[in-house]
Amino acid sequence: MEEIAFGAVARSYENWSYDESSSGGKQGPPSSMDGTGEAPFPNRHKPATNSFLRSKSKKLVGKRKGPVRPDRRKQAIEVRKRNPCIRCWFLKKTCDQAEPCGGCTNASRNWQMPCTRLDIKDLGYFLKDWRADFEASDSYHSVDDITGFYLTSHHLLVTHGYEIYLPLQVREFNSRKEDSSPAHHYVFITGRHQPGGDFDTARLHVEDSKLLAGLIMEYTAKHVDDGLGFFLSKEFAGIPLISDVLRSVYHFWQQERNPIIREALKFLVAYNLTTAACFAAIDTHRGARYYSYPYASESPFEDLASSSSLVYSSLKQTMSGMWRELHDNVLQELSHLYRGVYSGDKLKNWPFIFSLSLILLVVWEEIQRDTHNRLTTKDEAETFCNKMESTPLKLILGLFRPVSQKLPAFADWDTEQHQGLLGSRESVNRLMEEMKSHVQKHDTYLKTRRDLQFSPDDPKRFSNKLVSQLILREP
Repeated sequence: MEEIAFGAVARSYENWSYDESSSGGKQGPPSSMDGTGEAPFPNRHKPATNSFLRSKSKKLVGKRKGPVRPDRRKQAIEVRKRNPCIRCWFLKKTCDQAEPCGGCTNASRNWQMPCTRLDIKDLGYFLKDWRADFEASDSYHSVDDITGFYLTSHHLLVTHGYEIYLPLQVREFNSRKEDSSPAHHYVFITGRHQPGGDFDTARLHVEDSKLLAGLIMEYTAKHVDDGLGFFLSKEFAGIPLISDVLRSVYHFWQQERNPIIREALKFLVAYNLTTAACFAAIDTHRGARYYSYPYASESPFEDLASSSSLVYSSLKQTMSGMWRELHDNVLQELSHLYRGVYSGDKLKNWPFIFSLSLILLVVWEEIQRDTHNRLTTKDEAETFCNKMESTPLKLILGLFRPVSQKLPAFADWDTEQHQGLLGSRESVNRLMEEMKSHVQKHDTYLKTRRDLQFSPDDPKRFSNKLVSQLILREP
């Protein structure tokens, strides 16, 4: 009873206040809380506690009150100058100036990734001086060799062999060089509005290069919208896993029709078209016709004619700039998706993050392969590949693991049991089921990919080195 009385007195003093506006001046604590001289406690079996003392021991949360300490102010200014590292930025943690910062040093196993202050959209820095995609192509003629153009222009169809055609207006030119290129050949022009005759496709130049970028973008989009299945089966023929997983992503896009995945698929197509051989066909009223040239037997695309060296060079340079722009767009979209994840449900954007990351790593693998095939020395190729695999690759893989920790591995996916984790969407369930099938089919193959070394005798052996780490979520 004494303990209860003490609690009542403590509460009485707590409710006491000084009111200068009142006529009585000071108002002392009331003798009782209900006027009866006895404190009305709802439960007399629980001892009362002092709320004043309880508030003092309560942990302060929310906005800071009062001025910032000078040392903390200085630290905040320095961090703003250099930006916080990407892990602290996503998790909204305080970052310091150390390299690596304290948060990354003590991070859990799921966050094993470089402590970098780069954003995801800036990870393409390793491509800054890389030109192996179009500089390796030989062009017999150059613009400086042109002395004049013929008056008649021609409607030429250019193709990369995937049953999609790029219409171009071209014009034959005179050159200082007497001989044509080694791929010299003639084709016969037939058409409703074109006179019959012969012209040398090695001496053709695009008539209006200003329109070329728009035409190529439309040409690339047609490969995605009209014939990506055929493109994947032909471009990645003989390479295990990649064509299967890319086809699954394509099926996912067909159901979702998400513009982000379409942009990534265009990026995949654009890079492969840049590094592929280019062929010519003549537009007739009956459709496109192929014309062979003496070296057609060495090409995987039979009965196709080599396009003009200058037309080929113009296409490659324009496509090279286009796939680099699409690469930046994919990284920017990936950064935006991760921001959405860490501001809400971690699995909200997971299917799109996986699709974009997969396509990105497929192209990075192809870039590494072309680097080994086209750069002059092995040391240059190794330096470039190590630059790619240091921060950019580790960051893509390191960010994907934490957002996937609530999901089972692809091989353990059970739609009945796990579909609720990803919103029970039919398109996502199909994607996961197809990925499960691919992983089970190539299980042993996947586990041998990580430490693979490039072999010039068999370039296709280099495939799936990066993709396998994403699929298996290896640290």
